[in-house]
Amino acid sequence: MRPKPLRQILTIADLQLSWHVGMQRSINAIVTNAKEKHGGPDAFDPANVTGAIGELSVSKAFNLSWVDHTVIGAVDVGGLIEARASRKFPTHGLVVHDTDKDRPFVLVNLSPLPKALYVELMGWAEAKDVKALPKTLPENTREPDHWMPLDQLRDVRELRSRCHCDLILEPAA
Repeated sequence: MRPKPLRQILTIADLQLSWHVGMQRSINAIVTNAKEKHGGPDAFDPANVTGAIGELSVSKAFNLSWVDHTVIGAVDVGGLIEARASRKFPTHGLVVHDTDKDRPFVLVNLSPLPKALYVELMGWAEAKDVKALPKTLPENTREPDHWMPLDQLRDVRELRSRCHCDLILEPAA
């Protein structure tokens, strides 16, 4: 059974910040002559903005920091969580690549934008659990990868609770 999505309200300022971060990533890709990854976007593909909106949304929903958002290879949210965002309803589920580190991944549905100022956090999974699934090539995707169907994702409220409990119980340094 598919978990109930968690709706995250965004403001115009959130969208402006995400756009700015996405464009900064594009500029960084040009300056560093970055290569496309996973059949990914060219420097000015909207996927840079899409990713930034997804990360900011998870950051707000989990009340975790969103720093190093223009650093290649940085963990997306709070040093703990990766976000995967889709501008269309993510019918194929959550994608994880072989090169992704083993940490939690949250799937964010951006399809309500721009008609409404909210997104939906669809669910989450540990990267290792998604990587255990065989690679597939769903329709309209770029290359075979590990995909976890929506009905196998876990409720994001569980991860949010777990993150904050772990953070609170962690001894101060």
